[in-house]
Amino acid sequence: MTEETILIGLIIFLAAFNQGLTGFGFAITSIPLLSLIIDIKEAIPIAALCGMFLNVYLTIQLRKSIKFDDIKLLILGSAFGIPVGAYFLSTADPFIVEKILAAIILSFVLLNSTNFIKPSGIENKWGPLFGFASGILGGAFNTNGPPILIYLYLKDWNKYKQKATITGFFYFCIGFDCEFSCYYRGDNFTGAH
Repeated sequence: MTEETILIGLIIFLAAFNQGLTGFGFAITSIPLLSLIIDIKEAIPIAALCGMFLNVYLTIQLRKSIKFDDIKLLILGSAFGIPVGAYFLSTADPFIVEKILAAIILSFVLLNSTNFIKPSGIENKWGPLFGFASGILGGAFNTNGPPILIYLYLKDWNKYKQKATITGFFYFCIGFDCEFSCYYRGDNFTGAH
């Protein structure tokens, strides 16, 4: 086993621990760290695949708390955004991808730490828009979470309902993410060009 493989395993473990604890953050934790070891266009599909297994497990654990009515409009919007993001990643320069991902993560951290987002009881009709933004980020960077977390904060739900909702959302979207990852980025697994 190579040193690279051990480091990848440790990063995946750390990211899984983070998501198990908070309900999100697998990609935000794993992709930047993985991209220090491997190319970002390889790190994203690896994180998506590992995240899929984690989300299946968490969905089984939280299945009684997940309400499809709470996530259906988010899923609808995401289904349209994922192909856009996956296409972007397949055609973009890795340097640009890394810079955009860094900006997204930094923006989300700043929004969270400044309490800029205030609960407002946002209506469900905004779900497709947040879902679409999430889909673009999920298709491109496997980071569906930030727009959905902002939406859930605006909904003013308690943390347990937020965790169940985002886990249910990820469960449905991970299939779309992986499907478009294979379609647009399939050569990243084989090295073929």
